[in-house]
Amino acid sequence: MHSEGTTSGPAEMRRLREALRDRRGVDHLARAWSTGLVFLLLCGAWIKLAWDAVGWPILLWPGALLCLAVLAFCLRELRRGLSLLAEDRTRLARLHELEAQAPPPRELF
Repeated sequence: MHSEGTTSGPAEMRRLREALRDRRGVDHLARAWSTGLVFLLLCGAWIKLAWDAVGWPILLWPGALLCLAVLAFCLRELRRGLSLLAEDRTRLARLHELEAQAPPPRELF
């Protein structure tokens, strides 16, 4: 039984390390952050235009739809980034388990 763990252990550790190197969740979270800032700027501009407008001009409705679309994109990227971050955390926990169970490396000298 112990020999099974040692043969699949290094291969699994190598696979986990390669998967953790990508960190795709960080890209999604960065996109969510920048899109959130764009959403705030667009909403501010839309509120200013709505406040200064007399009545409800027809161009305010597409602006509101644009703000909602940017918000939806931001929330989608945030959800993807957080789910990928959770996967990375489980991979990292598994890697720490395997490293704790692995025998110490051989001495170089």
